[in-house]
Amino acid sequence: MKPESGLNSAQLLPALIEGDWPEELSGCYVRNGSLSQFKGTNHSIFDGDGFLQLIQIKKGQASYSSHLIQTEGLMREREQNKSLFESVHLSRPSKNTSNTSIIAFGNKILSLWEWGMPYEIGLNPLRTVKQYDFDGQLRHGFTAHPKICAISGDLHFLSHHLNTNSELFFGQSSLELKVNYSHEVQLEHASASVHDFALTREHIVFFDHPLVYEGESVAWHADRNSKIHILDRQNPKKRFYIEIAGCWTFHIVSCERQNSQLNLKACRWPKYPNPLDKPLLYEWIIDLNLQKVAERKISDIDAEMPTTGLSLTGATCRYVYTCPSSLIESKPVNRFNKTDLISGESTEFIYGAEEVSGEPFFVAKSNESGLAGDKGWVLNLVTSHVRQQSYLYLHKADSNCLEVVACIRIPHFIPPGFHGQWISS
Repeated sequence: MKPESGLNSAQLLPALIEGDWPEELSGCYVRNGSLSQFKGTNHSIFDGDGFLQLIQIKKGQASYSSHLIQTEGLMREREQNKSLFESVHLSRPSKNTSNTSIIAFGNKILSLWEWGMPYEIGLNPLRTVKQYDFDGQLRHGFTAHPKICAISGDLHFLSHHLNTNSELFFGQSSLELKVNYSHEVQLEHASASVHDFALTREHIVFFDHPLVYEGESVAWHADRNSKIHILDRQNPKKRFYIEIAGCWTFHIVSCERQNSQLNLKACRWPKYPNPLDKPLLYEWIIDLNLQKVAERKISDIDAEMPTTGLSLTGATCRYVYTCPSSLIESKPVNRFNKTDLISGESTEFIYGAEEVSGEPFFVAKSNESGLAGDKGWVLNLVTSHVRQQSYLYLHKADSNCLEVVACIRIPHFIPPGFHGQWISS
């Protein structure tokens, strides 16, 4: 899809606020996503170029802009006016599209992708600043879901070794952007993706699934188990893994320690995604002393793209906000859910039939600890191809029906995206 007229504009354009937008929510919502300028063979939604949407709210006024991230790969394709890279479904990644997520840390805004260096983004105006390697401190790029430790404020990240993909590197950056590598992990097989990980006060936790590289191609091994790796944050040599039935996870919901056990929750697929499967919310209860695990299904709803709030990293979490997995397959989804992680009960909000939901992003109230996970709001960037308009809906998270309290109307169709971030003023 090509950027539509007026859509790919770094200039802030006016948007209309409808309803009662809280004064406390002053800042901007930025979402990353995929928009392809050049399509190769077997192209998928994961291959598009990074496309940012910025909706800014200031003094009761809203404005928006968008920007196609100017990556090195995109610049090469523009020079030759054609696609130059294979799909990530077919071979080892070679083009850093920077299309997956965005994070604010220190004095930087960074767009992220699974296997590449971050790109630094400017917000005023919305623009690509440069590929950013923390002033030469990064050995490799890092994945799209780093974690900010609620205790230290440090940014923790995971990197793949692109030449082998069997080596993982965990590191952290201070708020002063000083990088330190803490853990190196050698996997048994060349993992095609360790997309996410969990961080607690004492541990780093991640899944290792049987989706592997064999030469330059990707293969799913249904006969192999998955593994949960548990690393001690203070002692890199203190680690173990537990085997579980083969499955697949893109996203981890939360992980918290209770006495001698870890409670790990994630969106579990039966195997690497296909349209016939759906991910469900699961919990793995890990006994740290016995190094054993028990598994339970939390809910039967189709659940992906989970958000709980950055302040909850490593803490107890009661609620999670998800949307159906069809969004990952780039199919229309017009709803999202709030699920109680203890009881499994879920509240569903359904938009209009022609509207397409995005990732529901939870923002905690500033005067709340956020530990309950519903004292705040849910932001959702929803689009309508029929009306050729888009809407940033604001839901009251703790209402019984996920009530819409306000909406920002954007007079353009915005393609569905991936992960967003609220950046308070």
